[in-house]
Amino acid sequence: MRSFSRRRNEFKFYILRKEEDYIAIYDNDDADVIIDDLEDQGYFYLDWIRAKNSVIAIEKWQQTQIEEVARLNHKNRELQETIDALEKEIEQLEKISRNSSRSTMSNGLNDLSPYAILGVPEGCSDLKQIKENYKRLSHIYHADKSQSSETSDNMMKLINEAHQILKKNKPNR
Repeated sequence: MRSFSRRRNEFKFYILRKEEDYIAIYDNDDADVIIDDLEDQGYFYLDWIRAKNSVIAIEKWQQTQIEEVARLNHKNRELQETIDALEKEIEQLEKISRNSSRSTMSNGLNDLSPYAILGVPEGCSDLKQIKENYKRLSHIYHADKSQSSETSDNMMKLINEAHQILKKNKPNR
């Protein structure tokens, strides 16, 4: 019962603003006409709120706006912290990726078979085909022919290692 009587004393107010001047208009039959007149004078409608009188309505509305701004600032800080953490994680992953790609290039035979490097079928015993593919690839990745010296050097190392392994494992014909 008590909450009903308190509720009965609260009225709906429309909050309008012109520069630093706030106005609260009580919600009644003429509220729309009054608001239209105030908008013609340069006021603009902001919000509505329930309160006991216009002063309380304005103070209450301003307090809710301050709280909303504080909440949004807090949320913004949380999002920025998340973005910073993700950027650091991306940097670490890129660094790991660069390191692993260098190690893969330096000992690439761990990941690729010599057959795959030279582009011959797995288990190929034809030394002529192996030699032809070796010459073709070494011609493509030779330091004088390639524009990217680091990549060409790494590829030439892989090609030479693969050729040496396959040449050792196959008898000469």
